[in-house]
Amino acid sequence: MITLKVNLKKAVFVYIIIYILFFSLSSLYLKSNTISIIYDTKLIVDDRVGFDVSPDAITFGMIPQGNSASRAINIISSDYEQKVQILVRGNISKFLTISENIVFVKANEDKKINFDVYIPTDTKFGEYSGEIKIKITEFKT
Repeated sequence: MITLKVNLKKAVFVYIIIYILFFSLSSLYLKSNTISIIYDTKLIVDDRVGFDVSPDAITFGMIPQGNSASRAINIISSDYEQKVQILVRGNISKFLTISENIVFVKANEDKKINFDVYIPTDTKFGEYSGEIKIKITEFKT
């Protein structure tokens, strides 16, 4: 039979530390609100220029090889501070650059985020697409 001696003072101290950490993390979680918005995104590599100004997607139209295009979105102000994370999926991601992938927006402040694509001269003609996920977390103070 194995007998363990437990130091009561140390056990109570560890319990209190764990309780404080749990309470702190849970109160932080309750003071935040997260939403995710997913936009389809695409471009067509072709030998001519074409425009696509769809309000429901972040699209770049037709772009000839060796050229570029840009789109932008505005993060509208909120009463709370926001953390904005941007993730890109799909074969369009090799052409797409974002001005900032993680942005901290102060309360009552707008923020513009630019999306730029550049098509190298050796890119094959065709459609390139994907998704842009914008995750916005508001921190209520």
